[in-house]
Amino acid sequence: MSAPLILAIPPDRRQAPKIAAIARHASAELLLAESMERAIAMLSDRLPDLILTPTLLSHRDETALAERLRELGDVAAHVQTLTIPIFETAASTSQKRGVLSSLRKKSKGKGHAYTVGCTVDAFAEQVVIYLIRAVEARIARRAVQTQTPEPEPEPTHEAPENTEGPAEAGHCVPAEAGHYVHGPQN
Repeated sequence: MSAPLILAIPPDRRQAPKIAAIARHASAELLLAESMERAIAMLSDRLPDLILTPTLLSHRDETALAERLRELGDVAAHVQTLTIPIFETAASTSQKRGVLSSLRKKSKGKGHAYTVGCTVDAFAEQVVIYLIRAVEARIARRAVQTQTPEPEPEPTHEAPENTEGPAEAGHCVPAEAGHYVHGPQN
């Protein structure tokens, strides 16, 4: 079985190395697309197990991706999508502070650094979970497709012997126009 495939549309080129490291961590192949249009075109070549989308995905691009996956039908039913978060960066409190940063608790040490955003390791764990789901769904779909249905028994053309009327035999019989009752009628 081949390695899972991730198709990523990184929000900027600086995140591409982090996404590549995440793909290596997940033992997955990685395809990078510079735009949603290119990513949608790439779906015709190879179908990924996971599509990583940018945080600020336009409604138009989101709709185009959803429509393309729907067009692919059952073959794309296993494909998962996940939004690429804003990765952590170290910010220093000694930098010029914005309006909202004044609401944060002030640290005792001047120039103290804090982190903002999601860690690469936390996102890598999330990617692995989504890939497992996608691969399991892909395998289950293939298993269902390869199962051959049991042949139905040939219908017999002999009528069963029945000495009772339909009501006595427990069959439905018409009571009034459009209404049926089950069992003997009085």
